[in-house]
Amino acid sequence: MKDNQKSNDTSLDLSQLESFFSKTEIDKMKKDLKSDELQKEAKKGIALQPYVDVNGTFIKFDYKKALKDGLSRTFVMETKEAYDKANAFLAKSQPEISVMAKKKKCGGTNRYVGNRVQGTVYIDSCTANKMVAVINGGGGASGLLALLPFGAPVAAVSVAIYALGSSVISYNNAEGKGVKVRVLRNPFNGDLYPYWIKPQ
Repeated sequence: MKDNQKSNDTSLDLSQLESFFSKTEIDKMKKDLKSDELQKEAKKGIALQPYVDVNGTFIKFDYKKALKDGLSRTFVMETKEAYDKANAFLAKSQPEISVMAKKKKCGGTNRYVGNRVQGTVYIDSCTANKMVAVINGGGGASGLLALLPFGAPVAAVSVAIYALGSSVISYNNAEGKGVKVRVLRNPFNGDLYPYWIKPQ
């Protein structure tokens, strides 16, 4: 059974990153994607989603309501700190962001196309930039997932992006068109895993 499981396991196509990362780094990223810790982070991110608003230039986090609704104080305050750092990073990039906001144009779209077995998550350029800011600010996978409004299928995406780092998003969002991430469900354990990430 183990051999069969190995051959049917989905994996992230990291070939586009081979010139940026060593084989050892890519192998570590693949291992991180499957860790129980990152899967738990994804579940926490789903719990955060109702309290996060990414419309506009900055990330708005209603931490008071999250605390009132019973989320862990430590978790909420750590998330608030990560979003505050991300917003500071975004503020430093204010001239670029202001031009985008005035044009009211974010390249790409935010949506999930697929079903429970497979699909593609589309992330617009503005949300992708916020995800980069969260990673650079020290935020976790749960903080990334909370930025995406699509629910459980994107848990794999946020976990993948967290494990791979901000350079993957920046690389694929370089033209300001947003990114898209293909996800597949592992038939043996039911977890969703990213298969590839590309520009929109």
